Amino acid sequence: MRYLFITLLLSCTLSSSYAQEWKKFTDTAGYFTAVYPDTWTAKIKENNHVFFTSPAEGENDMFRQNINIIITKSDALKGFTIRDLVPDLLKNLETQYDNYELISNKYFKWNGKESFEVVYNITQNGDTTSYRIKQWMYMANGVFYVVTYTSTSGSDALAETAEKILNSIKF
Repeated sequence: MRYLFITLLLSCTLSSSYAQEWKKFTDTAGYFTAVYPDTWTAKIKENNHVFFTSPAEGENDMFRQNINIIITKSDALKGFTIRDLVPDLLKNLETQYDNYELISNKYFKWNGKESFEVVYNITQNGDTTSYRIKQWMYMANGVFYVVTYTSTSGSDALAETAEKILNSIKF
């Protein structure tokens, strides 16, 4: 019994020493915070769009999974809820991409507030690569949050990490 306890303690110690470190990101406009693995890259692009980009998964990895966060603030959006916007958003997605394939959509609670998730596959501009897109959307007080996770379709070794990042986003 003592041997089993020591073995378990040692394995817990070793696995925690190899645990991934996470960094905290705070949006300069004050709209959200998030955490992301230190192996991912955080970038802020024009209009305060935030991108978290994965590391290469190997020498031949030509695509980096990414999460981008776009926040739109507009007085014209005041008084609308996410349920008001979803029908038009879904219609727009159908016409925006080549080979659009809806996988799923649902309303869910994000930060305790009603939000919307849509998952779909697309190809674009004759590209032979199919991409899987997961978007989370939230709308309140004239502020529209869209968080998009992009990966290639099929097997995704970073899906669990991406889900942790998405769930860490607090607004």
